[in-house]
Amino acid sequence: MSRLRAAYRWLAAPSRRFVPLFLAYLWILTALAERLPGRALGWLLERTAWLDAQLLGLFSDRVEHAGIVVRLDGFAVQVVAECIGLFEALILAAAVLAYPARWRERLQGVVLGSAALYLLNVLRIAFLLVIGRHAPDFFEFAHVYLWQTLLVLFIAPLWLAWIRFCVRGEA
Repeated sequence: MSRLRAAYRWLAAPSRRFVPLFLAYLWILTALAERLPGRALGWLLERTAWLDAQLLGLFSDRVEHAGIVVRLDGFAVQVVAECIGLFEALILAAAVLAYPARWRERLQGVVLGSAALYLLNVLRIAFLLVIGRHAPDFFEFAHVYLWQTLLVLFIAPLWLAWIRFCVRGEA
């Protein structure tokens, strides 16, 4: 019994609880995301394509939008689930939920962080459309390597900013 108490005391420290909690939240959130209704996901994909068309429309009159496809002067991209930052938002949400903060602060972190990642992905799609139209040889690199890396690297500073500016002390 004393070993069990010692293990509990060891795990009671927030720094030691973070990784198991993070992994548990990530597993739960991923399982929930996989069960998202197709209509909800489809609606979000269409809204994302629409937003990108509106954004690019500020700079060009050669933008077309149909469903989840956006075209810039003949170069088209199809907005798919990976384009909306859902997976990055799940990682951020798991980190926020695992951090010892008040539940209100956690909710704030999940909502604001997910919104920031979503907007970054809208900008990413617009950037990729411009690259695809004007520098098609660079498109594959920008799409697969540059932006994927930037999105993953953006999660940690976003999480740290939430801790710095939104978390007010011990929960």
